[in-house]
Amino acid sequence: MKKARIILTMSMAMCLLTACGGTSGSGTETTTTAASETTVSAAVSETVTESSETTTQTEAENAQAEVLYAVFAADDVREYPVENTGAKKTAEELAAALTELTGLDFTVTVTTVDEGLVVDWSADSTLVAGLDDREQKEEFHFFDNVSLNWFMMDSLCHTLTENLGVEIVYYTMDGGEELVVKEMPSSAVFPVDVPYLGSDFYMAHDNENSEFARTRGLWRLDGATDTASIEMDGLGEFIMYYASGAVEATGYIECVDEYEDGSVIMYNLYTYEGEFVTGFSFDSDTQIHIGNDDGMVYKRDTQSAYQGLWVYPEGVYLEISGDTWKLYAEDKTTKLDEGPVQYEDDAAYLMNADGSSGGGKVHFDENFSLVDGEIVLTYMGEALDNNDDTPKG
Repeated sequence: MKKARIILTMSMAMCLLTACGGTSGSGTETTTTAASETTVSAAVSETVTESSETTTQTEAENAQAEVLYAVFAADDVREYPVENTGAKKTAEELAAALTELTGLDFTVTVTTVDEGLVVDWSADSTLVAGLDDREQKEEFHFFDNVSLNWFMMDSLCHTLTENLGVEIVYYTMDGGEELVVKEMPSSAVFPVDVPYLGSDFYMAHDNENSEFARTRGLWRLDGATDTASIEMDGLGEFIMYYASGAVEATGYIECVDEYEDGSVIMYNLYTYEGEFVTGFSFDSDTQIHIGNDDGMVYKRDTQSAYQGLWVYPEGVYLEISGDTWKLYAEDKTTKLDEGPVQYEDDAAYLMNADGSSGGGKVHFDENFSLVDGEIVLTYMGEALDNNDDTPKG
């Protein structure tokens, strides 16, 4: 509007000057016309200068400094502005910038989906391949792989969500496979259809003796098999089903309302987007109720809590799936033994391969940790998907 006013004012001045010149002699007219041209030239110069300044300012505004986030801990997030001299950086370009900043290989391929971004970590990335003999930058030096891995996943997720305006990031590896990070606790297995929730969430849910452990299993409305149900993994995540079997909601669990001794008496369920679904509390280890004391009652399926992959302290894996159990070596592929499972109210009996007793048993202790005798097993997630049933040991 300012430039328009300048041009309009100068046009009016030119008209007035021309009119005045038309009533004068030729000498006066020439002088007046010269003065008019000088004034117009100055006005045009001012307009061009202002336009140039405005263009420069617009370019500067478009070249906003994007920010890389280095997340060392929840209370230690460091920002590193990176000038964007052209178009807005893509997710891959932001990851490459993190590589340059930290000296770690954030080698990823990113795909946009309706919910957010799918970030596929390359087999050559530091997260998947490890450090090897890499010389770490002093500012980004880690003394253990666990801290380094959490740093990489947290930093990339935070950088992408803050700069690209997305809320959900899924992590996969090696072309879309489930991300499994080496030398990490049991929670560091990231399903392809579950958003990455940040290290604080996973570490808070990784303690086998935590109150989340007792939520593990399939909980059926009134204990019936043809009603609604809630499946909880014991690490703080859930899937809620309608009676038809269709998924009603998926998300995470938060512990709330604790007694002075630290025991949790209430849990809230939220979708991954943070929408509250419902809350529940325990009546016993095998029964919960939704909402207040008069709410709906859900009972634990006797077998469901045992299902999954468990690891002994020495690294041997126990897989319980349906009515069978299998024992694997540390590589999780070499099968050592197997047999049927017989479930009772207080234990799961691991029968010999021929169905006879004597294979041992596992049960849950007062902390709802799975134990074999006095040995505590750690929950490692869902059962394996090994197709070769031939023992290799």
